[in-house]
Amino acid sequence: MPPLIGITCTSVHDPRTDTPWQGIKAAYVNAVRMAKGTPILIPLLDDKANLETIWERLDGLLLPGGGDISPEFYGKEVETELMAVDPLRDQVELWMARRALSDDMPLLAICRGMQVLNVAAGGTLYQDIASEIPIARKHNCSPPEHKSDCLAHVVQLQIDSLLAHAIRGGDTSYPPPTLHVNSRHHQALKEIGEGLVAVARSPDGIIEAVESPIHRFILGVQWHPEDLLQHDHTMRHLFENLVQAAAEKGSKR
Repeated sequence: MPPLIGITCTSVHDPRTDTPWQGIKAAYVNAVRMAKGTPILIPLLDDKANLETIWERLDGLLLPGGGDISPEFYGKEVETELMAVDPLRDQVELWMARRALSDDMPLLAICRGMQVLNVAAGGTLYQDIASEIPIARKHNCSPPEHKSDCLAHVVQLQIDSLLAHAIRGGDTSYPPPTLHVNSRHHQALKEIGEGLVAVARSPDGIIEAVESPIHRFILGVQWHPEDLLQHDHTMRHLFENLVQAAAEKGSKR
């Protein structure tokens, strides 16, 4: 059976009907399907027993992009205007990320997801790149001003990293590439969480990827590979590696 990959939901409020919704962008679901995994959406629940029941059935986890993490979760005060903070989502995803680290659950963390992973490991964030790092380039190239697949800048990969191996598709005959990526974030990793290592940076020094060298597959990227699959086949390898690691975990149950 294809491995079961959990994808956490985001909260959405429909102003037309004053109705709360939970869901996720279809691109994440399609990316897991293309990689031969079975996607399942994880609702935002304040019931740890139900989350535990879901967790025990998963083979892998995808933490998607979204709004800002409340600074309270990394021991800081609010220093700037934050975007779409959802404390329940923070709690659920931090719980999931910590369980992935403790249980060696294969995890691909994207944009906000990478920031969640870092905070879960005890790291901190720049709350706003533009105000805290004046020399940084613009990293928040979001719709509608920019298309979701707009290539905003390059990132350089560390030569011996899990990320570089994944991007190569297992082919080690050529050096890790300088990737052209999209970019839709105004926050960034500051202090790196325990056990994580930075394996990619943009030219201005912003951390663009982290991974855990002691886990089966724990990888976070700051860009949105799910929106680049049609133009860059190397981005598919990230999801394929997640599914492969999840399949290996599932086979050992």
